[in-house]
Amino acid sequence: MKNKLYTLVLFILAATSSLFSYAYLYVQDPRSWGGGTGTIEEAVISIKPKGLFMECGLYLTFSARNLNFNPTDSLEVTFNFSLPAGSIVHDSWLWIEGEIIQGEIMDKWTAASIYEDIVKRRRDPSILYKRYNDYYELRIFPMAGNQSRKVKLTYLVPTQWSATNVIAPVPIDLLQASATPVSKFTIFSWMDEEWKNPQLLEFPNTFFKNKTDNIFGNYQSASLPSAALNTTLHFMVDSPLKEGIYLNAVKGIDDNFYQLAFLPTEVLNLQAKRKVAILLDYQTGNSTYSKQQVLDTIKSLMLTNLTDNDEFNIFYANLTANKLLDTWVPATKQNIENSISTLKNKSFGDYSSLPLLFQASINFIKANGGDGLLLLFANTDQFRTYESANALVRDIHTMMESILPIHIVDFQDNNNNYDYIGGQYYAGNDYLYLNLSKMYKGNYLNVRRGQSFPQIGDDIMKKMGSFIKSFDLHPTVSDGFTFARYTLNGESQTMYLNSPILQIGKFKGGPTFTIQTAGEFNTDTFSKNVEIDQEDIWDGDALVREMWTGQYIAELEREPQYNDIVSEIVAKSVASRVLSIYTAFLCLEPARGGKVCYDCMDESSLLSNTTALQDAEADTLFQAFPNPFNTHTRIEIKLADTFNSRDIKFEIYNVLGQVVRTFQPTESHDEKRFTFLWDGTDEFGGDVSSGTYFFVVRTAGQQQSLKLLLMK
Repeated sequence: MKNKLYTLVLFILAATSSLFSYAYLYVQDPRSWGGGTGTIEEAVISIKPKGLFMECGLYLTFSARNLNFNPTDSLEVTFNFSLPAGSIVHDSWLWIEGEIIQGEIMDKWTAASIYEDIVKRRRDPSILYKRYNDYYELRIFPMAGNQSRKVKLTYLVPTQWSATNVIAPVPIDLLQASATPVSKFTIFSWMDEEWKNPQLLEFPNTFFKNKTDNIFGNYQSASLPSAALNTTLHFMVDSPLKEGIYLNAVKGIDDNFYQLAFLPTEVLNLQAKRKVAILLDYQTGNSTYSKQQVLDTIKSLMLTNLTDNDEFNIFYANLTANKLLDTWVPATKQNIENSISTLKNKSFGDYSSLPLLFQASINFIKANGGDGLLLLFANTDQFRTYESANALVRDIHTMMESILPIHIVDFQDNNNNYDYIGGQYYAGNDYLYLNLSKMYKGNYLNVRRGQSFPQIGDDIMKKMGSFIKSFDLHPTVSDGFTFARYTLNGESQTMYLNSPILQIGKFKGGPTFTIQTAGEFNTDTFSKNVEIDQEDIWDGDALVREMWTGQYIAELEREPQYNDIVSEIVAKSVASRVLSIYTAFLCLEPARGGKVCYDCMDESSLLSNTTALQDAEADTLFQAFPNPFNTHTRIEIKLADTFNSRDIKFEIYNVLGQVVRTFQPTESHDEKRFTFLWDGTDEFGGDVSSGTYFFVVRTAGQQQSLKLLLMK
């Protein structure tokens, strides 16, 4: 019965996988099957742009808090979750006694057999499966009833591109699986000449702080409190497009790979000037987005998707409908920022004013040239019934002298009511918006299908302009050719001018690339070749192999699953360390064949360093160099004036909490400054083993620690 129920759950999730994210955390005792929802004690993510993908390292620490298990209980953690569509998982780590064990990838049948045998023997493994599409299962055993287990999942996530930004989703929805809300979520990023200006799309006023670490170099960090983790989240950097093109390439031992982003409107110089009337209909209580957040999101969308060649005006309402500007104005950065700043000081919202907004905006367009389009941002639902919706559609039709496209972004995610119309259910103003967008040649999206407000806004605005028909794009290489190409945002003969084409493929030859294009625009045919010199080609990352392999495996997984197809998937998955539906990552304790990974750099350790810096006084110094070290490390300490140095102790502990070495300051020391040299030996002069240690400064009521990594 249990297996049947689990199969039913999997079927339901598979049917809805394209719509919603999913996360479920369960902790149980395998001997009694008693358990409950687990807790995520700590969550950290590292994000590194890698071209058309960003590499994300998600660190999670699980516990059985408040589940009333005994310290002697050996528990199993099961974490079922989804990742953004198209993600490619390529690594899994498990911490065992403070050491990092890197997962070995193998076929899932062998991995499952090893894992189940170990669970019976009460030993230390973790196993990570890809169940289907973008759904995964992580299992960890054992976890003591009063302890926690830490893991890292590393994956590549596809990005969205525009003329100004590159955006990737951050899976904070996974944190909702925690029984106790995660208190804080920290993001670390690494920028360079290619990638700049890290931001959070939903929180434009949250700034990343520039920091430096002896091991990890220059990096940026931002932390979000628990209250900010109930929405979607997107990480954003400045777009590296140059005249509409981004290209990186890397040559390997066996294969050469390239990544291409191509923005048609800039490269082909095909301009379609847009006059955009932005309508804002906001009702308090119908959205998790405040008015301030809505305006910040609209500003970000305008800056990202409108060009100086476009024009706009904004319409809002209280008792009457108002236009913010007297005329169309160019969509320059200054005009957009000034307009949103002005609107923040206006009174609007609390109830729907759709008829007034449509009337004011349509009359404005008719009085100012007669051409334009309407872009409605709304979270209202006063026109749910077919009688009221059809009446408003008729009134709008009467107002228009010619067809004006109507595009709609519906961000209502609270107080959803459903109405049964014509044999199906509609939520909120769905019936009205679907009919308006179809009748007036526009597009309509809402957040109720699993995407965020910024996402659907970006999708709608990219599709507001003209498109190219019969479009063809083909990269070539000097003295060679490209092949095995994948277009990440879909193969289509119709391309919107403002929607970048993202392609990854292999090549032979070089070094010069030429992008060959052809198509039909406004009844005129065109062809254009764009040559890209070597100095304009970025150096590609070695992870491009995993990116390409991820596309290849996904293609094979969509084929009929004959034995030769399954064998090919397993072979490519294992060779490239790219997780598939037929493979698994297995982490074993060293005694069972697992290997401690001394080259695996724990970015989450920056969190303790950051916390220590925030908690300590500004004049505190607590560092070791080199760290990691091989033969010796120099430990330097300068205590804050508030630190009581009386009866002070200096000790080094191993991960089991055992003291391996103590230090005594010289009699001539400055009572606030100390320097020690540790050569990796214990109290008796014997060499200690490679691994993690902690240098602890302790006095009455006060303590500070520093993590040390010995690598022999």
